[in-house]
Amino acid sequence: NGSDTELSPEAPSYIFVSPYYRQVGSHIQFFNSDANEFILTHDWKGPFFGYRNILGTFRNTETPRRIEPINVYIHFYSGQKEASLRALTSVLDWVVRQPIAPVFTSDFVQREYGFVRARYFRIGDAGRTGWRISRYGKETTVRFDHAEGVYPDFSRSRGVIGFSRLNRSLYLFLSPGLPSVRVFLTRSKPSVPYLSSATGDVRFERVPNKGIRMTYMGWEAGSRVRIANLEPGKSYRLSPCGQRESCLRTADRGGRLLFRNPGKGIVRLLEPAS
Repeated sequence: NGSDTELSPEAPSYIFVSPYYRQVGSHIQFFNSDANEFILTHDWKGPFFGYRNILGTFRNTETPRRIEPINVYIHFYSGQKEASLRALTSVLDWVVRQPIAPVFTSDFVQREYGFVRARYFRIGDAGRTGWRISRYGKETTVRFDHAEGVYPDFSRSRGVIGFSRLNRSLYLFLSPGLPSVRVFLTRSKPSVPYLSSATGDVRFERVPNKGIRMTYMGWEAGSRVRIANLEPGKSYRLSPCGQRESCLRTADRGGRLLFRNPGKGIVRLLEPAS
């Protein structure tokens, strides 16, 4: 508790967006990110369909700049009224259609610890400026705003496994479990494969002359991992592969390869199929 963010026509200002946490001495209280149905139904007095208005907050905290995660925060009494149950169903139907990475609350708290404890140090390499990031824990994403035309420099960076873009921002994906990483940026497009999206943490390693070794560490059904910058139309062999999946995969015309339900904790090798 302690947040209850709203950013909607009823609360049309960033003033209504709460911080992620508060610190008192050595103690940290992590807040929930969005308002619940008790608040949006005026203390359960009605209208009982009020929770559907949380979708406005979800959208407004995603664009024009991402400032909050999606947090479906409800109580069991949402099933008490037909209107409130329909509102909850409409919210859940919208959420599962979004390209999100669902996490348990306990896992999200660990990521927030990484957000709070991470340390950034400016470093140099052959006249280039970069950053060393340490103590990031499970918070394996770093965002650079106003970063159009900028890419991670995979040749100089260490522990950077991929990236994506949203709202003029560059999101870098860091390898989980490392004590620190090095980040350098460039205006040259990458020449090596990289992770472009995933619904959970991924260990990702480029194996010289062989391909890619990766391990998925998500948890929910319908999990996905997408690799980008492969050779368009080229076939790749996946090993090991399950009885119900094809061992031979082909990159699409954009050089992308999507893995559905990649299997948690399985070390996989993706290599060119000659």
